[in-house]
Amino acid sequence: LALAAFSAFTAAPAAAQINVTINEFYDAPDFDVTDGVIDADNLTPGNQITLRAAFMHANFTGGNWKFQLPAGTYTLSLTGAGEDNAHAGDLDINAITAEVECGFGIAIIDAAVLGDRAFHVLGGGTFTLDRVTVRNAISVGGGALRQESGTHLSIENVKIENCSAT
Repeated sequence: LALAAFSAFTAAPAAAQINVTINEFYDAPDFDVTDGVIDADNLTPGNQITLRAAFMHANFTGGNWKFQLPAGTYTLSLTGAGEDNAHAGDLDINAITAEVECGFGIAIIDAAVLGDRAFHVLGGGTFTLDRVTVRNAISVGGGALRQESGTHLSIENVKIENCSAT
């Protein structure tokens, strides 16, 4: 009887983390977020995993995500501020847990042509950015990133260059 009472108060295990390695530097949406595959171009063999496609898929699917960035420059270019599922404009973290990390070298997320911030945490989202440079983001309400209604935002070993908010 004591064991049954104890187990009723045991916390549920945390959701398993889904690890994704980004393999494309250009900015393109997921071709079909409903198909269970992150792929920005269904006509090219293999999966073209852009940062935007990965965020779109994560927002649609939900859960706990970790995005590994190989060294290089990731240019965000799909304009469309005000959309909140990462389809255009900034990369939205909407009711998911997401971590973006560069393991080795330097990963740069450049938002120069975007006309928006780079990241937007909302809808109870949790976001960690680690070992990344964010540059050239400009927006109303958050230069490089904005936490609007997210539950947690953490930046570690991050450089923010030439970003502004009005």
